[in-house]
Amino acid sequence: MKGPEDKNPRLPLPANDAQSAPPRRIDLRELLGESRELRIMHDGQEYRLTLTKLDKLLLTK
Repeated sequence: MKGPEDKNPRLPLPANDAQSAPPRRIDLRELLGESRELRIMHDGQEYRLTLTKLDKLLLTK
């Protein structure tokens, strides 16, 4: 049985060469908002990006 994440095809990754654009820079508060955790879907797997009490970023599967 396919889950909802199967409806989203894999995004093509940009080439990692001199002609590729520089990495995007996004302020963490724009991603988290009022929360301290963000759920990220990648290749059908859920990851959690958490801002810890010591203001460190933790990415877990």
